[in-house]
Amino acid sequence: PIPLYHPIVGEKIFTCETGLHVQALTINPKTYEPFDPLHPGQNRTLLFGSKTGRKAVEQLLGSAGLHTSAEQIETLVEEVRLLAKRGAAPLLDIELIELAQQKIGTA
Repeated sequence: PIPLYHPIVGEKIFTCETGLHVQALTINPKTYEPFDPLHPGQNRTLLFGSKTGRKAVEQLLGSAGLHTSAEQIETLVEEVRLLAKRGAAPLLDIELIELAQQKIGTA
């Protein structure tokens, strides 16, 4: 079996949770990825957990067409961190988008 985080071909090699890394990936993926994850048949997975930062949340929601205030972002970041700690697992980007839609009524 191939280890999950084995370079290039590991199933989770293009998975990122750390706030600064997620922020950089949303701005310019080449910051941490020398080539597109699709090239070796992979997908990028962004995780939002206890280390999630405001900019990463704001950028993900903005790229999904959800525009929020600084106060709403702060509330969402606190909620994400709490949920990640409570569930002992980070949220997927789609889960964060759904959470934002529920909490701030953005569709």
